[in-house]
Amino acid sequence: MKEWNFLLNVIDAFVYNNEEEKIVFDNSPISIEAKKYYNTLIEKYHIDSKENQKWAFDIALDCVRNMKSEDREYLTESYEVDFFGYGLYIRNKYIHPSKRHRGFLCADTQCSIVLEFVYTILHRYYNRFNTQLCELLSDWDYKSICKLYSEQFPFIEELTLQLAETNDDKNYKDVLNEIKQRIRRELGRNGFKEIFISVIKDCGTDCLAPQSWLNLLNKLYDKTPVYNKEYHQIQALKEIGLISDLISKYPHCKVESIEDCRVYIDEKIGFKEDDAQLLAETMWEAFRY
Repeated sequence: MKEWNFLLNVIDAFVYNNEEEKIVFDNSPISIEAKKYYNTLIEKYHIDSKENQKWAFDIALDCVRNMKSEDREYLTESYEVDFFGYGLYIRNKYIHPSKRHRGFLCADTQCSIVLEFVYTILHRYYNRFNTQLCELLSDWDYKSICKLYSEQFPFIEELTLQLAETNDDKNYKDVLNEIKQRIRRELGRNGFKEIFISVIKDCGTDCLAPQSWLNLLNKLYDKTPVYNKEYHQIQALKEIGLISDLISKYPHCKVESIEDCRVYIDEKIGFKEDDAQLLAETMWEAFRY
């Protein structure tokens, strides 16, 4: 349990006063304990150092206090809720009626901060004050990787947790690159080829029309977060005409084998030998098999 999760043990003590627009405490033993821990977190993370940040923290505590147990449990594993659903509730209940909201406060921005505090209180490792962790969790490639591979490769969460336990002294890009490299090693040399061929089967080989090609690229992008380089190389192969030659089989086309593909790629673009060979195999199996 991270330090923020302790707040759940005393969550009923955090009562939001609408008139004062802040958390108020009574003199009960649980409130005394809650107030002490509340002040400790405020001091440690300088929560009152930025305008309206403490207010967002107070709103988040009240949100969690009033949340159904199943919703709390869901947010121990997820750090995303419907911004236009639950977020609308936060804006309408706390932000729009506030005297602070007089045209000088962006309600959406304030709502986002509240939600970040909600995740920080409930989630197993999310912490809005760990900048590198938040950067990783919001990265598109990381989200796609988790969706595709989290069950298959437990080390993704292990490396994420390691970053969560640091104090911004490790760059999230290093963690993301390590995750990508380990997945590539696990999937082996033919990992990208197998993904590309599966996308071609879904889209069909008649993929050169602008909209069809765009659909193919979108599907490929979603499935290749660990193959950024290869994704862009595929676009280059279309631009030099290799894909159209393979599909159309024009009489003048000299691409009649995997080796022809490799030479074609090498002459037109000059990819490294290993890259050219793998892409040649990929193109040949995708469009000529």
